[in-house]
Amino acid sequence: RGMKLDPSDLQGYAFWGEILLESGSPKEAAVNFALAAERGSTESQLYFHWAQSLVRSGQPKDALPKFKRAVELNSLFTEAYFEWGQAL
Repeated sequence: RGMKLDPSDLQGYAFWGEILLESGSPKEAAVNFALAAERGSTESQLYFHWAQSLVRSGQPKDALPKFKRAVELNSLFTEAYFEWGQAL
């Protein structure tokens, strides 16, 4: 029996993305982060985790704008700056 997310629940997509990322499914995680972003999320953590999922999926160039958005939303997000620099 599968789990179904409410299509309007930004946090549900973000939370599920984090679970997928931590369980070793970065491509699936990226899909969920993208869905949350498309629905209007302005959470810096979401963009940071989305970027991480892209890096872990072998797509560091695609991660760069997500790291940038994370630090635009939170200019004190030092971990995002650090990982952004590593992805360059």
